Amino acid sequence: SVLHASLKAFGQHHVSLLHNKSQQLTELFMQLVEERCEGLGLVIQTPRAPEARGGHVALAHDDAEGLIRTLMAGGITGDFRPPKTMRFGFSPLFNRFVEVWDTVEYMSSVLRVKVSKIKCPA
Repeated sequence: SVLHASLKAFGQHHVSLLHNKSQQLTELFMQLVEERCEGLGLVIQTPRAPEARGGHVALAHDDAEGLIRTLMAGGITGDFRPPKTMRFGFSPLFNRFVEVWDTVEYMSSVLRVKVSKIKCPA
């Protein structure tokens, strides 16, 4: 029944609209990471060309594992890929643009706290 409900949800939307929204979500995420997380050690690993990427964005960071754990504790879902990659997936049926903004804002604030602790040890 879960599979049937999922297929029914997909059947209500034209595939090209879903594909376009998926690309818009990933593009927004990468753009916001570049703007809001500049100088915080994140490197976008996902191709910038929309036709060369899917619905995931991979970011590299020296403390990717610790960062992804912190983000997940804050309610942001992602996964860690050794040695230093974080991966975030965006579903055009379920994710909203505001969630992309909120994710990057939270990630930026977490990284800024980590950077300030490194620069100003207690």
